[in-house]
Amino acid sequence: MTKRISIDGLVIWETKTSDADKVITVLTGNGVISCYARGSLKPGGKLTSPCDLLSFSNFELYSGKNMYTVVDAKSNIKFNALSIDIERYSLAVYFCELIRFLAPVDDYAGEYLGLMLNSLHLLNEGKKDLMIVKAVFELRMMTLCGYMPDLDGCNRCGVALSPEICFDFIAGNWYCRNCINSAGLSANCSSSVLLAMKHIVEEDASKIFSFSLPEDKLRVLNKITSDFVETQSDRKFRTLEYFRSISKDGYFVEES
Repeated sequence: MTKRISIDGLVIWETKTSDADKVITVLTGNGVISCYARGSLKPGGKLTSPCDLLSFSNFELYSGKNMYTVVDAKSNIKFNALSIDIERYSLAVYFCELIRFLAPVDDYAGEYLGLMLNSLHLLNEGKKDLMIVKAVFELRMMTLCGYMPDLDGCNRCGVALSPEICFDFIAGNWYCRNCINSAGLSANCSSSVLLAMKHIVEEDASKIFSFSLPEDKLRVLNKITSDFVETQSDRKFRTLEYFRSISKDGYFVEES
């Protein structure tokens, strides 16, 4: 028996099934769901705008055997400024791919939705450094899905902080300068980067974007957060590679 439900959600993916129809993937507070959106590709159709990628909408759905069907939808928030900035838009699409791959299905996902909406708002406003938004989203996302790094002290000697640090992408912990040398490792970040990571992981959700680092340290932070995501998920994200390739300032291009 089909059941009609009403739910708010963000469209994070879309797959065209015909000239007029598509299947959309929606992030809701209750997890990621798939919905068949008939007529959502028709210009001027009632479902066209609410079912667009990155639209936060209220959906009226029928639950079917394999997926939901969109009966009606109304847009709540449109991040319109993203459509005119390819760099910010491509970063937002990368966030969507991460959410699609890592967020829970049919389980509580309110924190994922809050993180995504806050990040999209900052990208849409254009007032926050992209390097901060990207690093926060990546590291906080990994924390939410169970890959929270252990940043409290050196994994070998327990010292709380060190001028030079080796962050271990596989174990999710770090080694101080003395232990790096004795273990034959190489430093890959500094104390300021470690403190920024601790801020992202430990602060309340309302404060996680409120920090600053010099540009060179932000580059290091971004490389660490991306490498940590790809190591822990055992996956390369094509949307991340594309974002790096079109980054205007070259912040996110891997150094040779």
